[in-house]
Amino acid sequence: MPTFSRSVDVDRPLAEVWDIWTDVRILPDLSPNTTAVLDAPERLTDVGQTFRQVVHAVGRCFDVTWKVTSVADRDHLTIHGSVGLGVSQTLTERVTSLSPTRTRLTIDVEYKLPFGPLGRLASKLGVEQLARRETTTILDRLAAIIESAPAPVAGG
Repeated sequence: MPTFSRSVDVDRPLAEVWDIWTDVRILPDLSPNTTAVLDAPERLTDVGQTFRQVVHAVGRCFDVTWKVTSVADRDHLTIHGSVGLGVSQTLTERVTSLSPTRTRLTIDVEYKLPFGPLGRLASKLGVEQLARRETTTILDRLAAIIESAPAPVAGG
């Protein structure tokens, strides 16, 4: 399956980043194509949890059900979703501590398109570019939200 990764560094400790990163209810603030997140828990913390993402892209509306397939607290979260017709995507969202006050966020994207060689050609001609731009936008917006959030009060 085709894959790509994107990363961004933020000036916040890993624990603060993880708490925001695992709250998928903020997706409409991060993704210009996401119109709603439905049936989402407060945080994604356990394998098997699900949520629905309503996406408007390529002139259509898609309702994607995502399922947590792997999670390690303050390390990574992997979700898998399918929009039907043989199109699926697996996202692994990782956090890496760079220092006590700096964290790297990485999204590893793996996707599958139908129709074998024709699907691979469609991927290279545009689908992957759209997905890369969307992933970059999400990370940039997430970094802005994380860095603008007030830091917790020490001892509070």
